Amino acid sequence: MKKLITISALMFAFTTNKSQTTVQIEPPTNDAYIYAGSPNNNYGSSPNLAVGYASGSEMRMLIKWNLSSLPNCISVTDAQIRLYQTTTNSSITTDIERINSVWSETSVTWNNQPGTVGWYGSQTFSSTSGVKYIPATDLLNDWLANGNNGVMFKINLGTSYQMFDSKEASGADPRLIITYTTATPPSVNSSSTSTTCGNNNGSVSANATGGTTPYIYNWSNGCTTSICNNLNAGTYTITITDANNCTATASATIINVGQLPVTQFTASQTTINKGDCINFTDQSSNNPIIWSWTFSGATPNSSTLKNPTNICYNLAGVYQVSLTATNSCGSDAESKLSYIVVNNVIGINELKTNSIKIFPNPVKDKLIIEFENFQKGRLSLFNVLGKIIYNQKISGEKIEIDFSRYSEGIYFLSLQTEEGIFREKIFVVR
Repeated sequence: MKKLITISALMFAFTTNKSQTTVQIEPPTNDAYIYAGSPNNNYGSSPNLAVGYASGSEMRMLIKWNLSSLPNCISVTDAQIRLYQTTTNSSITTDIERINSVWSETSVTWNNQPGTVGWYGSQTFSSTSGVKYIPATDLLNDWLANGNNGVMFKINLGTSYQMFDSKEASGADPRLIITYTTATPPSVNSSSTSTTCGNNNGSVSANATGGTTPYIYNWSNGCTTSICNNLNAGTYTITITDANNCTATASATIINVGQLPVTQFTASQTTINKGDCINFTDQSSNNPIIWSWTFSGATPNSSTLKNPTNICYNLAGVYQVSLTATNSCGSDAESKLSYIVVNNVIGINELKTNSIKIFPNPVKDKLIIEFENFQKGRLSLFNVLGKIIYNQKISGEKIEIDFSRYSEGIYFLSLQTEEGIFREKIFVVR
């Protein structure tokens, strides 16, 4: 005879002692049976659940409860499934397996039944009807640890079947009875090692204690081990989860030590007369410790000082200066083309006043050069790389140079006469 019980709450709890709590979860969110004899039929709305053989075809029973009302960080001491058996057929023995995929009581059939994993014991249902209790402690712990999709009962021994009240029945629906204690959560300490020179060679580590092993490690960057290597600078958060689903968090910050130098320098003057000497100043960042200077056309033509002085230029021309700065992280170099302009002792400005006129400067299309005293010589035009792009003998009083073929920028005009070599910067602007 079926036992009738009316339950108004989905879950109720009672305390058995000061340290343990027992809860009963009902009704299930899904329950159904599937039948190989009608493999495409759904029996989710039936008031019965069934397992075993009927007319030579197998029936299986599926049940799922909602566990979201359980608190986090608990230690389950006991769990039981409570069923009300309504039939008195000959005894059968069933296997208990955990369902590992999603299913719905409104659509599940034999042909689309979910998969199962693990074996959680066997249960014999005798020919006596009434309340049956099935141990489920390991099953519940695996639900909490790996996700809950319910349980499936499959026939193992016997040729008959048994039926039970489903949640659609007006009797005793399937229930899950759980006894637990509040668990002690783990604690975690974290540490880090720095990156160097901007590389991804940092690491973080976590040391978990307390709680219940084993621990699951989950870092904010996706790493799942206690130590994570080859990391960039930044802050990383670790969440430790123990066997009771208790968690602890901590953060570790990786800082960077050292950067490549960024090379920069200046000169005390960049336009000088032949025979003048100038000084250079390192302005590189990130603390270089080694300097390698190269001075094209100068004496001396190199230096390993941080701030070289008395670098002398004895020949008129346009010269490049280079610096390589080095620290423990590596080297960086800067070269300035046409950085130092060395004029003859007689400046070009004096020639403009007395014997030469150059206009317009800046120039757009046509540059005009007029001579008074220096009718013979050679006129050359250089780009910033020092390449001659124009070369012409001076034999008259006027020369016109077509700059429309040249791009915007700085050029250097060189006038060679019996009195020396004179230079002028020409600016092309459009």
